[in-house]
Amino acid sequence: MAMGRTDDSGHFSLSTRGIAGAQPGTYQVGITLIERVGDSTKDPESMTPAERKNLYRSLIPEKYSDPASSNLSATVLPEGPNKFDFELMN
Repeated sequence: MAMGRTDDSGHFSLSTRGIAGAQPGTYQVGITLIERVGDSTKDPESMTPAERKNLYRSLIPEKYSDPASSNLSATVLPEGPNKFDFELMN
């Protein structure tokens, strides 16, 4: 599974198992954007599952967090260019 993080301007790059990029192919995409809203002084590892669930809230519709329900996909080409912009709607 390829994963990435965005910078402050929304640009992102992916890595797969610690190696930059993703293997060529077509993929379903999931996107999350969360903020911490719970007790920021408590270690998440010491929390119950219910406490951890309430520690964060999504800033975008939840449907985008699951590749199966997001309706987003990307095709990675062997030689690029591989630039993907995703428009998220409510």
